[in-house]
Formats: sequence, structure tokens, C-alpha cells
Amino acid sequence: MTTTRLGRPGSPASGNDFVAAVCHALRGSLTSLIAFSGFLTEAEEGVLTEEHRQFAEIIRRTSDRMLAVIDELALIAGLESGESQLDLVLVSIPELVRTVVAEQQPRSRSAAITLRGEDVDGPRTSCDRVLLHRLLTSLVVNRLEAAVPGDTVVLRAVPAATGWRVEVSDSGPGYSEVELDQLFTAFYQASSRPATGTSATGLGLALSRAIAESHGGTIQADNTSGGTTISVWLPWRRLAERR
Repeated sequence: MTTTRLGRPGSPASGNDFVAAVCHALRGSLTSLIAFSGFLTEAEEGVLTEEHRQFAEIIRRTSDRMLAVIDELALIAGLESGESQLDLVLVSIPELVRTVVAEQQPRSRSAAITLRGEDVDGPRTSCDRVLLHRLLTSLVVNRLEAAVPGDTVVLRAVPAATGWRVEVSDSGPGYSEVELDQLFTAFYQASSRPATGTSATGLGLALSRAIAESHGGTIQADNTSGGTTISVWLPWRRLAERR
């Protein structure tokens, strides 16, 4: 079995500050671009030709994707620098697993991929529910993006003495050593796995890593005999704990 465990990158705080500043500057311009392209697509009939209306819609969709990338980059930078504070509440991990699986069923069905959840009841743990929901969603979407029709993706959660172990696995062929080593790098797109054709930012696993580490946890990827498993370890936390 091949395992890659990736820790926090050694980026200086100034690097994260620079990313945050660039994201802030670009977000304002893109927001305006989205708004004005929206005005064009909603213009009364006859103001624009159908071709021009389609151009405006392409501009809006492209800008939306760019804004999503900027928002994810800003969140990664904030989590790595400690600027983004966690909103800690008591969360049921099994309940969150079931929620994410239910939300992603339409995506899995449209791709002819089986998605199921497996969980074991355990104590609630203190975490940022919004961020943890985003982490689990990113992991599931990543596996669905990498899968092919007929594959199975499983999201599971199991409690242990010191925390929760959450895994998402697939039944595909796995990755090469080089790909495993780069899997959690921002914008990295593995070439050995086919995609479902949906648009991906290339930041999902980098964001998952940042969220896991901001909670004091770890994330790793394993090639197993039945495919690939991405595992997140989340230690028990008290409500009073902050980064």
C-alpha cells in the first residue's frame, strides 16, 4: 500500500498576506463584471442579438468560476495564516456524513456512479460545521470527479479514543507515486484518472487539507487494492479551544 501524508506547507505569513490582498482586489472587479454581464443577459428582447446574449452568458459563467477560485484561495490563505477563525460548535459527524451523501446523490446518479455513506454513532465533537461540511463535500466531489461510470464512492466516519476518522474511497485504479505526492497541491490535476466532465477548480483537496489542519487534524491519501482512500483525522476538541 502506498501512502502519502501531507503536512502544512512552509509558506511564510507574508505569502498568505499577498494572496489575500490579490484576492480582495480581484474579487471587486469580478463582482462588477458578473453584475454587468447579468444586466446584459436580462436585457429586453431586441436590445441584444441572441448571439450577443450568449456571449454575455459565457462571460457571466466564466466570471462565476473565477470568483469561486478566488474565494477558495482566500479561504486557504486565511486558514493557513490563522486569520480565519473557527466558529466552534458541537457537531454530529455521522449526521454530517449523511447530509453530504444526500446532497451529492444527484451528481453521482448523473455520472452513473454509486455513492453511499457508512457511519458509526459517536460523541459530538467541537468543530466549525460550515468548514467541515465544505471539507467532506470537497472530498466526495473530488472522488466523483475522478471516477468513471460503474465506480463506487463511499464516505464513512468512525470514532476512536482520540478523535474521528473520516474516509472517502473509490473503486478506481489509484494513482502513481508522483500523483499521490502532488494530490493536495493547489491547482494540481491528476492526469491518470478520467474526469466526469464537470468543471473543477483544482483547489478542492488543497482546501480540504487547510480545513483539516486548522482543526488540528491531518489528511492523507492511500492507494489500496480496491482504489484510493483519502483519510481525515480530526482530534477531539473542546468548545473553548481556538487556534
